[in-house]
Amino acid sequence: REDLERYIGVDNVLRYLASNVALGSWDDYWYGSNNYYLYWNLDTERFEFIPYDYDNVLGIDFSGTNWATRHFEGWGDGGFGTSPAPLVDAVFSQSEWRRQFRRYLLEGIDILRDPEYRAILDRNHQLILPWFDGTIEDGGTTGTQSTSGQHQWHFIGYNLPVSYQGGSFHTHGIIPFMDQRANTLEQQIDDFFATPPLPTVRI
Repeated sequence: REDLERYIGVDNVLRYLASNVALGSWDDYWYGSNNYYLYWNLDTERFEFIPYDYDNVLGIDFSGTNWATRHFEGWGDGGFGTSPAPLVDAVFSQSEWRRQFRRYLLEGIDILRDPEYRAILDRNHQLILPWFDGTIEDGGTTGTQSTSGQHQWHFIGYNLPVSYQGGSFHTHGIIPFMDQRANTLEQQIDDFFATPPLPTVRI
């Protein structure tokens, strides 16, 4: 524990893990061993964890997994990266940090349901939609809503599909995903704390 606290910003790592689990972001360190930097902060003399590449999130799926209902415990198990992820295992070996991770998940539920956050999403969606003429530039090729299936849901999949549709890239609409993810996490955390372990007794 002392080494972890000495060399890395643990709280940032916990926030990162909880954010990804809440948002259904699987193309990350925990599940895929990728899309992050470690930055040595000269002021604090600790590593800071900097994630990037957040396009596979909020219901996008390439593996036939319903990320809206996946359990927060073992989120990265069976992923395409190193499993178990060494940093996650090291951080979660401390019960205090595991509890803090779950507290951040509860904050994530609140954010997914936050009316002000939903209003921002609605406003941005309405700003973009009238200007999208069906043409998508992708790696030098041009497609339309009808021919670029992987991308069209970014624009028309705000509310559709309303439930998980396996076998497609965009398996949820953004808003339906957020609703189901918040409800699922809430139930999972309630279940997790419903039967606490018995205390250790020493004589």
